[in-house]
Amino acid sequence: MKRLTMVLVLIIFATSFGFAQFKEQIETKPDVYQSIVRGGWLSNLFMRHTFSASYISIGGKGMMINSYTNSIFYRFSDNLNLQADISLVSSPFSSFGKNFQRGINGIYINRIELNYRPFNNMLINIQYRQLPFYNFYYYGW
Repeated sequence: MKRLTMVLVLIIFATSFGFAQFKEQIETKPDVYQSIVRGGWLSNLFMRHTFSASYISIGGKGMMINSYTNSIFYRFSDNLNLQADISLVSSPFSSFGKNFQRGINGIYINRIELNYRPFNNMLINIQYRQLPFYNFYYYGW
């Protein structure tokens, strides 16, 4: 019994000092979201992701095409922005032949455009587009 009371006294004594470490005023530091996203350069960045899976059949032959597209929009200022659509295209199945299938696989810059509006009635748009070219005669179809 003496040992039990001694242990209880030690526990009560040790926990009473635990509250002595409590501080009313906690030093606040900005977290990652506040410093980067809210006030930094990421606050003007918008992204959208899309995935599509398609199957086409032409003349008794078929092919499957998968595409993942990342659309990016970045606003430098109210009158200047940059937009980009970048796609990863793959064909896991094709009865048109391996060369045709390899010719489609890859990364494509569907669209990159820089939009500048110096006045309300004037827009300067610079674009670059890259789309896959399917030449059925070249691949022996």
